[in-house]
Amino acid sequence: MTTAVDTALYLACVAPRGTLAGFDHAGIEDNGPRARTIAAAGYDAIVVDVAPRDFDAKRTEDIDWLAPRASRHEAIVRAANERADIMPLGFGGVFSTEETLAQTLADKRVEIDEFLDDAKGCDEWSLKAVVDRESAIERARTRLAMQKTADEGHAYLVRRKLDAEAEAAAEELVIDRVSEMIEAMGETVVAALERPVIDTEEDNGRWTVAHVALLVPRDLLPQFDEALDTHGGALDDDHIDLELTGPWAPYSFVPAFGDEDNSNDDC
Repeated sequence: MTTAVDTALYLACVAPRGTLAGFDHAGIEDNGPRARTIAAAGYDAIVVDVAPRDFDAKRTEDIDWLAPRASRHEAIVRAANERADIMPLGFGGVFSTEETLAQTLADKRVEIDEFLDDAKGCDEWSLKAVVDRESAIERARTRLAMQKTADEGHAYLVRRKLDAEAEAAAEELVIDRVSEMIEAMGETVVAALERPVIDTEEDNGRWTVAHVALLVPRDLLPQFDEALDTHGGALDDDHIDLELTGPWAPYSFVPAFGDEDNSNDDC
């Protein structure tokens, strides 16, 4: 039978040993325990003492409970990222003891070390490609019509196929152009990762077709900006607008820490 405990460790991020010594920051609860550094498996781990019962499924699905704590989590990660190269963890990682946390980090040593090496000196930037939906689909329909009328003789069948294929063709064009642009940006982008597109169409008809996380070296940021202006300008001919936000801690590139690593069930 597992014995319940009153206190557990909430993990915010991990860094190379010694780089976050003495870190002190407000925690995830208003006026609650502060975020601090512990040594675990050869790393600096930023943790907060929490009550494990606060992180049951019912609580973490309550947006009113979740929102302020997620915001405080992000503040901790940002402060740590300003001091050192870190591996940020998503909200909600709770471990019953320091030993459990250390064992998890030890089990993930290869992935953690690879991440810290790949992301060293880098930040994450979020790039979205946006078009006017109606215009983009109409341009795709025109392109398809020019191709199909040369190949197919029946106008009715052509129109039916155009209606079915135009939106997919418009989306494919944007994704191809963005991929070509990122490749052309060379060493200013260490890695790129496709992210889920949320709220793909706004009230004004704008359509977010692609969302990409970019890992960018801080010391190449001026060159990155210049390359984005140069190669991004080529997308104007296809009426593709780019929206860039950042910098962020490189969450998107963190290796998976599955549910088996989270020790809520042990608390």
